Parts: sequence; C-alpha cells; structure tokens
Amino acid sequence: MSEQTPYKFNIDNNREILLNLPEGVFVPTGTTTNLINAVKGYLKEPGKVLDLGAGSGVVGIALYLNSLVKSPLYASDLSERSIECIQKNAEIHQIPVVTKTGSLFEPWNGNTFDYIVDDISGVAEEVAALSQWFDNVPCQSGVDGADLVIMVLQEASDYLNPGGVLFFPVLSLSNSERILNTAHQHFGQVKLLRHEEWPLPKEMYQHNDEVAHIMKSNMGEALSKNYDVAISDDEKSVIAEKKLRDIGTAIEGVGYGDGYELDDVLQGALNHLDNMANWMLHEEYSYLCFKGIVPRTRFMMVGFGWEKHDYSYCQEQDLSPACS
Repeated sequence: MSEQTPYKFNIDNNREILLNLPEGVFVPTGTTTNLINAVKGYLKEPGKVLDLGAGSGVVGIALYLNSLVKSPLYASDLSERSIECIQKNAEIHQIPVVTKTGSLFEPWNGNTFDYIVDDISGVAEEVAALSQWFDNVPCQSGVDGADLVIMVLQEASDYLNPGGVLFFPVLSLSNSERILNTAHQHFGQVKLLRHEEWPLPKEMYQHNDEVAHIMKSNMGEALSKNYDVAISDDEKSVIAEKKLRDIGTAIEGVGYGDGYELDDVLQGALNHLDNMANWMLHEEYSYLCFKGIVPRTRFMMVGFGWEKHDYSYCQEQDLSPACS
C-alpha cells in the first residue's frame, strides 16, 4: 500500500478522529463535515449503513463512532487505493467493515441497506480541475457536476430496505436544480437537513476573472459589429439595432429605447463594460447568450446559481437532503 499520512479530521467542535490518507485519496472537506452532521441530526437509531463513494471512509467511521451503524459498516469506492485506505482507517478505530471496489451501486447487487450515505462527487468537472480538492483524485461528475449524483438517485431505491433513507449533498458548484428535480421524481419525500455557506477558494476567483475578460471581449465585439450593421443600409440593420440596444441595456441596466441615438448607445455601453462586476456579467451574459447575441463561452463562471445560467458549450450553498 502507498505511504500513509496521518490526518486529524474534526467531526464537530468537540471531537476529532484520526485518519490515514495516502496520496490519491480524497481529503475530507467542509461538505464532509456537513454531511456527517446532517445524518447524525436526522437518525434516531442505528441501521445497516452503506458509505457510497467512501474515499477515506470518514463518513461511515464517524457514524459508527456515533453508534448509528449496525455492525459491520459497508463501504465502496471506485478507487482500489481508497478501499485500502478505508480498511486501514477502520482497523485504527476497530470497526468491522465490508469493502468493495466498483462504480456506484455496481458492487452491491443483491444487497439492501437501511441508510445509504452518498459522498460521491457532486462538483462540476471544471470546478474540480480548478480546485485543490481533487489533487490526483478522479472526478467524473460531468460538466454540471450532476451526472453521478443523478445516477445514484435513479438507482438508490433498489438498494434501500422499506423505510430506508438516502442522504446526499448538493452543492451550488453543480446543477442543483437538476439534482433536486431528479430526487423528487424518484422519492416520495425529500427533506433539506442542513445548509452551510463557505467562501470560494481563491483560485476560483481568478478563474472567474479570466472568464469575465472573455465575456467583456465578446460583448465589446458584439457592440461594434451590430453598431456597424445598424448604421448601414444593410437589410439586417433593424435587427442589428435591436441587438445593439439589448446589449446596452444589459451592460448599463437601463432601457435603451428608440429615443437614444445609436452613437449614445454604443459609447455608453463601452464606457460601462470594463466596470461590470462578475456577478452582473454572469447574469447578463447568459441572457445575451440565450438571445443569440453573444457566443457561448468555453467555460462558465463558478460559485453562482446554475438554474438559468448555463452559457458554456456543454450546457446556497451546501445542502444535505434526505430521501425516503
């Protein structure tokens, strides 16, 4: 097995547990703590527990140490290295564990559980690549971060005992609306158990600034292009004028109706474009993109809601719902 690194993880303000974490195994985050606390706050009695996408095994171990797991603990992960890590950490805490390697529920055919805790990545792949959370750890959650969570939601009922519960986190760094819609489609009851907010890592703010630069460039080019057509005798001049006024309105937040000269629209918009805040760009660029006025960007900004702002090529803060 690869070299182990001792790691202390705070379950809450009063308690920490010791883990061994080799390189390539996901390091627990604030989402992990939130998920553990959400499950602890909801469950009233122990049951047969599956820690799905277990990584280091910290979620299942924490629940076991809180007397919420009927022995043994069940845990699986796609990574063989993670499975070895889970076994080692369970041994440290003298916890009987059954581990399996495989994707999602594939290793558990024929098994059912009282509680399934899904700790599989729900972060957009682009965000994962930008952050330090996934150093040497694969993340195949899709462009909007929802793919794996949705697959779990679609299959979980086949692996739950009657009255069983699935716990899963939803992050604003994924398409939360798509995830929650799927949850409501497959479960009769969906509850929000906890809500936490954290600041974005600094590298993500840098990413947003880079995306903002591209957006401003595209909007400036669209302004100039539509202005040139609008003042010409081209048969498309009326359409171009409408687009020019739409861009100006998006940038300045005021209506540019027919009473404004085209020169005023162009200069006013260009003067304000450089000073647009990222949150405003995120809102207005998606609007212009859906109107077909500006091109889709290669990447999206991160840290904002996904509901209507998918302007990439492919299409609050941490929630821990339980489905039953």
